[in-house]
Parts: sequence; structure tokens; C-alpha cells
Amino acid sequence: MGRRKPAAAFSLFSFQDIVTSVTAILILVMLLLSIELVTKKRNKAASDPDTTRRQLTANADALESLAAGLRQEVTARRSKRTTRNQDQATRELARARDEVKATRSRLDETKRTQVTVEKLQADAEAVAATYAEDLATLAQLKQQADDDQEQADQIEKSNQAEKDRQVKRTKEIANTPRSGTELVYNPQADSDRRAWLVELSESGITAVLLGGNRIERLGTTTHTGSPAARWIEGLAPDGDYCLLLVRPSTSDSLEEEITQRLLDADISHGIDLIGEDQAVRDGSKPATRSF
Repeated sequence: MGRRKPAAAFSLFSFQDIVTSVTAILILVMLLLSIELVTKKRNKAASDPDTTRRQLTANADALESLAAGLRQEVTARRSKRTTRNQDQATRELARARDEVKATRSRLDETKRTQVTVEKLQADAEAVAATYAEDLATLAQLKQQADDDQEQADQIEKSNQAEKDRQVKRTKEIANTPRSGTELVYNPQADSDRRAWLVELSESGITAVLLGGNRIERLGTTTHTGSPAARWIEGLAPDGDYCLLLVRPSTSDSLEEEITQRLLDADISHGIDLIGEDQAVRDGSKPATRSF
């Protein structure tokens, strides 16, 4: 009886090679798809930095998880793989790490881009605020210019009115009697009012009661507390009457002030323009009495 030939030993190395090759192909396909996805998402970074940053973070985490799985797979199959398969897995792992590093680099770039965009936005808002302040300042300047123009118009009208008044005053003075004549004033007949002659000249205010003997020297101003103001306060609206004798040397302000004082005290009064050298005499006194 012949000896039986020993049966060939059964080996699973070929099956393991197939499984390892298929696994590597699937991993490669996943890496290619991941790269394509990252590339597409990167193109959208400029329009939506926040969304891209979140997606890149998620992709980086997924790639790290994949790298961890590869490391575990390499550790689990290290004793069963050939040197060639271990080298290939090491290269794949290195590529995966490089991809993770590149993804993180793009993530950092996206963050820097977002910071730059935020800074540009802040600068634009600051410029807009400055323009708003400038517009407000221009509006205020325009309003001030309008107010100044209105005030200038009022001053011009006032100056024109003063010029007209001076022209009128000049004509009135020209029509007054010439110097060298004597003006005689008599108290009004059948009147119970006291008549006062109030002379206004460069030297000030002088008041004389017709029919009286006392001459009141009232100074050159009519401010509150002055002799002229106290004298006017002592007059009675229903018992006194004042005739203002205005000489050419009288200042306009003095005439206006005493006229306003008489109006405020409700004292009846009149105005007569006389020459600078004309004598004024109380008609109820002898001819030698004048001032």
C-alpha cells in the first residue's frame, strides 16, 4: 500500500491581502471625497466665514477620528500584515495627518479672514459715524448762518431807520429859528397842570417850572437812582406836563432815555427843537430871566 502524499497546508494570507486592499481602497475613496468636500467648502469661505469655520472644524474632527481609527486598525493588524501593507498604511496615515494639518491651516486662515472682515466692518461703522457727526455740524452751521443773516438784515433795517431819523432831525433843526432869538414860553391858560421846561443839551438836563424860581440841574444820565430819574418819579401823571427843549448838541441816547422815562411814568410831554445859542425865557417872569 503506497504512502499518501501529505495535504498542502491551508493559508489565509491571500484573503487577508484582499481584505486589506479593499479596506485601503475604501479609505482612499473616503479621503478623496473628504478633500473634494473641503475644497468646495473652502470656496464658500469668503461669503460665509462663520459657516465655513464650523464645517472645517467638523471636517477636522472627522479626519482626526478617521486617523485614530487608522491607527487602531494598524495596531490591530500589525502582526498579520506584510511589510508592504504596513508601509502603505503608514503612508496613508501620514497623508491623513497632512490633510488634517492643511485643514487646520485653512481653518486658521478663515479665522484670520473673519477677524479682518470684522475690523473692516468696525472701521466702516466708525467712518459712517464720523460722516453723521459732520452732517450734524453742517446743519448747525447752516442754521447759525441763517440766524446771522437774519440778524444782519435786522441790523441793516435798524441802521436805515436811524439814518432816516437823522435826516428828519437835520431837517427839523434846519427849520428851527436861528440862534440869537429869544424863545418865550408862557403857562397854558385855564390849566391846573404844572408846566415844566426841560432843556436837553450837551451839558445835560435842566428843568424849570414855569412860574417858579428854582432851576433843577439833573445831570447827563437817566439811569435808575440818578437825579433825573428821581425827579421824574416825583412828577404826577395828572398834575404835571413837560416840554422837552432839544438843542442840536443833545445826544440821541439822552433824548430817547428821558422820553422813555416820561412814557413809563405816564407823564404828558411834548418836544420842541431849539437852536444851540437861543435863549429860553419864562414868560411869567421879567425879561431878564432866562436859561
